[in-house]
Amino acid sequence: MHQYKKIALSAVLVAAMMALAGAIAPARELVRARADSEAAWHDIVRIHASRIEAASAALDAERTIDAAPARSSLARARAVRADDSVLYDAQRINHYKQQQGELTGALHMLAAGEHGGAGALDALRERLVRDEVALSAARARYGEASARYQSIIRTATGATLVAVLRYPELPAAL
Repeated sequence: MHQYKKIALSAVLVAAMMALAGAIAPARELVRARADSEAAWHDIVRIHASRIEAASAALDAERTIDAAPARSSLARARAVRADDSVLYDAQRINHYKQQQGELTGALHMLAAGEHGGAGALDALRERLVRDEVALSAARARYGEASARYQSIIRTATGATLVAVLRYPELPAAL
C-alpha cells in the first residue's frame, strides 16, 4: 500500500509540474500583451498632453481671435487625469476619450478658420495633422496588444491566470 501512495504522490507532482509548465508561456505572453497595451496607452497620453501644451501656447499667442470654445475644451481636457488606472476603468476611459475628442474637434475647427495668416494657428494646424498620425499608430499598437490579451484570457489557462493575477479587463480599442 505504501508503494501506491508514493506512485500517486509522484503522479500528482508530475501533473502539477506539467500544468505549471503549460501555464508559463501563456503567462509570459499575457504579461507581454498587457505591457504592450500600457506602453501604447502611455504614448497616447503623452501625445495628448503634448498637444494640450501646444494648443495652449498657440491660443495664448493668438489673443485676437475668438477661441472661447477651444479654450473651454482645452480646460476640460487638461482637467482629466490620465494615469494607468484610467485604462482599467470603462467609465473613466470613456470620459477621457470624450474630452480629448471634443478638444480635437474644437482645435480643428479653430485651426481650419481664416485668421489672416496667424502663425501660431498655422503651426497648430500642422501639429494636429502630425498628432493624428501618431495617435493612429499608437491606437493600432494598442489594438494589437489588446487583441492578443483578449485571445489569451479566452482560454482556460488565460482565464485562470487573470483571476490569480487579478488583472482587470482591457478596453478593446482606444
